[in-house]
Amino acid sequence: MGLFNKEKIQELYKLKVNFLKNYDKNNDGNVDLFEEDSFMNLLNKHQKGIIEIDKKYVLDFIKINEYLIEKRGNLNELLKSINGYNLKHLKYFKKSNIVSKYKELGGSVNSRVGLISQLKQNQGTQKSDLEELIDLFMLSIENYNLILFHSLNMITFLINDDMINFYKLYQMLDKLDIFNSNLEKKNFEKFNEISTKLSNLEFGINQMINKISIKEIISLINQTKKISKKEIYNYCIKLKNEK
Repeated sequence: MGLFNKEKIQELYKLKVNFLKNYDKNNDGNVDLFEEDSFMNLLNKHQKGIIEIDKKYVLDFIKINEYLIEKRGNLNELLKSINGYNLKHLKYFKKSNIVSKYKELGGSVNSRVGLISQLKQNQGTQKSDLEELIDLFMLSIENYNLILFHSLNMITFLINDDMINFYKLYQMLDKLDIFNSNLEKKNFEKFNEISTKLSNLEFGINQMINKISIKEIISLINQTKKISKKEIYNYCIKLKNEK
């Protein structure tokens, strides 16, 4: 890590100012480039025709719109972080790991090849937090615009009976869990697994709570079930307090 020098601070200040000029000209805290109603306008225009094909597609398109709204919100939060970035409070560089961060936030890396390649080349290089935030913003907005573009095309393909290209895009977006067919299944399975574990845990602890110590209960359950010691301890305390 290295300390920021005066020249670097001035460079970062200019970077921030230029960024805000491009993406928040009216200083209202929202990204300026969004045509927020473009997708819903097209959907409303063709709603009748979509229903005639299959009304279930209307729900799919509504889910796409909700996804886009969520991503716009994320971008606006990034914008606020960049706008509120105080150069005086940061003294050190750190290694850039922007692509990994983007994946952790649930972003797709199916954006434009040039930007992705450029960011990957910068992996491991020393950067400021401000540069990291701006890189993350740029990657996110490229991805948002790409999903919006494909979503608009999906409506057009469906209305024009181009089902091959429609389903190509549908499958691509489904991999991002936009339609929740994958995500809901995963979450439901996880919920069932947790519920089963807790039900078994409750029954077992209720049988033992007045007979042996909490430490012994934790030891016994932890040997046979993949449940954390902390979870068992907290549940024991909860049961004792309820008696």
